[in-house]
Amino acid sequence: MNNGPVSGSEIISRLIEGAEKACYEYIEISGRPSPGSAPESYIQAGAARALKKVNRTWVVLEESVLETYSGSQPPKRGPKKGIVSKGRYDIVAYWKSKSPRAAIEVKSPLNALVKQKYEKDFNRLIETMRGHPDASFQYGIFLFLTVKMGTRSDFSKASQKIDKLVKELGEKAAAKCLDPVNKQIKVFIHGGKTYSLQSETEGGAWRVTALVFKR
Repeated sequence: MNNGPVSGSEIISRLIEGAEKACYEYIEISGRPSPGSAPESYIQAGAARALKKVNRTWVVLEESVLETYSGSQPPKRGPKKGIVSKGRYDIVAYWKSKSPRAAIEVKSPLNALVKQKYEKDFNRLIETMRGHPDASFQYGIFLFLTVKMGTRSDFSKASQKIDKLVKELGEKAAAKCLDPVNKQIKVFIHGGKTYSLQSETEGGAWRVTALVFKR
């Protein structure tokens, strides 16, 4: 597990930027101090809109896993995995050639290490990255918002709690990637800025983070 960007990819920074903007917009339109009550689809759409700014990229929401995964395989002989899983990726970034470039799952909020919140997405992204060795996918990305509430003076404590949760989640992801047979999948943590959460009665912090799975 590594901290920081993956090869300086604009995809990751744009996703975080878009999710952060959506969080700020929700705070503004709701009058609430926290983006934690925003629908997950609101964060998802904000991230997708920002992703379109990446050159040579198309962006689709709620894309079929089966069709996307099949479309990433090159039309030549080679080892192919079976079905990854049913369902849909929250966001798929495509090359202009229409080949899948990044599979993205969004969780908002993720405030505790609850297995049901991340395990299915982790499995799907890891298996996606373990497909055909020449598949077009560059990244599998788990994008999530974390909000830690407290009293008005609790920004530092809340920020430390977010640090701890992100680190633990990254360790869980890295542990799931360990496989003595299949090629190692690397996990990178790319964190956005930690923002303060302030109202007359509450304080705390929130942050958007991306866990990136890469071959």
